[in-house]
Amino acid sequence: MIEYSPVQTTPFSKAIKIKARLWNFVWLFFYKPTPWFFYKYRIFILNLFGANVSYLAKPASSSFIEFPWNLTMNEYASTGEHSWIYCLDKINIGLF
Repeated sequence: MIEYSPVQTTPFSKAIKIKARLWNFVWLFFYKPTPWFFYKYRIFILNLFGANVSYLAKPASSSFIEFPWNLTMNEYASTGEHSWIYCLDKINIGLF
């Protein structure tokens, strides 16, 4: 007989879950409210969380990047307004 277990499990460790919640907090209070021309500040925050973003990239303030430590943005790459970049694995935006 097959037992039904309604408990949802996740492959993420507690450390990754805590890091993701911390990123959500930082995104909401320090990343999202920035004016459109504060690209360098947003790049600094993304790089602080492990992303590899070139200082010539243009991440939009309203774009949400889930798990930024898996993101690479090369020169002149950008994210669109209100976009959601879901980085479960390594994502590279821009020319290689």
